[in-house]
Amino acid sequence: MKTLSFTLALALSSLLSLAQTDIYHPFPDSNAMWTDEVLDPLCNMLSECSINQYRITGDTVISGRSYKKLTQSGYNISQSFQYFYYSEYAGAIRQEISAKKVFYFPPYPYPQLDTLLYDFNLSLGSPLPLTYTNPGNYCNPTVDKIDSVSIGNSYRKRFRISTTGTMPGDTTWLIEGVGCNSGLLGNYCTGWEHWQYLTCFTQDDSLFYPSHVTDCDYITSIPDRINQPKSVHLFPNPSNDEVTVEFAALPEKATVSILNTSGIEVLKQAITDLKTRIDIRNLSCGVYFIRIKTGKITEITNLVKE
Repeated sequence: MKTLSFTLALALSSLLSLAQTDIYHPFPDSNAMWTDEVLDPLCNMLSECSINQYRITGDTVISGRSYKKLTQSGYNISQSFQYFYYSEYAGAIRQEISAKKVFYFPPYPYPQLDTLLYDFNLSLGSPLPLTYTNPGNYCNPTVDKIDSVSIGNSYRKRFRISTTGTMPGDTTWLIEGVGCNSGLLGNYCTGWEHWQYLTCFTQDDSLFYPSHVTDCDYITSIPDRINQPKSVHLFPNPSNDEVTVEFAALPEKATVSILNTSGIEVLKQAITDLKTRIDIRNLSCGVYFIRIKTGKITEITNLVKE
């Protein structure tokens, strides 16, 4: 009887999940923030090459159409390891909810055109339409899977985009009401030497995506932690066989977890020495999040598996 009840509950839960994905979740129109992180060899593969935040900051009208203004802020890292804070106007977005589409009007000096940014009315096997971040089908982006993901208190439909010429295991998803897991304006054809990821999405001051992030601070200056001595180091990065986690002082009950870009834990290891080696040979090539827990403190950085 218990088995039957469990089976019925599981079936009901699946039906409810599917029903929720039939409800289109539009883009936010206020109090939303997208934060992304860029990695590039030009900045020596630091854990943070640049951090960029996009926020909806008001209303505007362009050529008779109503838009939501975007402000972009964050910091960049130069080859000489200098950090530079910036804040600027980043264009505007509008949406056509009935068509399940989002449009973007870029700032000057980019071409001043109202351009499709996201189309969430996609079918399995269909090629991605031309958009602001996919201007020429350079890597043949195609929808190869449609499912749902839990965002906040609902399930959102998402579309997995397959491409040619990008790093294996580097999965790109379009998510209703959120955008792309490569960032609000992230592209699909990342290649092998440049990566960009949505590190957190917040709406109405609540963290919605991804689930493994514990906070998402609004950046108003260079974070104090950048100028402080590092208590833990991860090297080599990139790597293809193993990485070493080194602490300045051995903490109590420390663990290291490796998560893929969907937030799924693929490896976990306890820390018992100042230097702990982690075997990553069985991981697929791509970018991973490294979560280091020491007591009540959690640090998250990136690892590139070649």
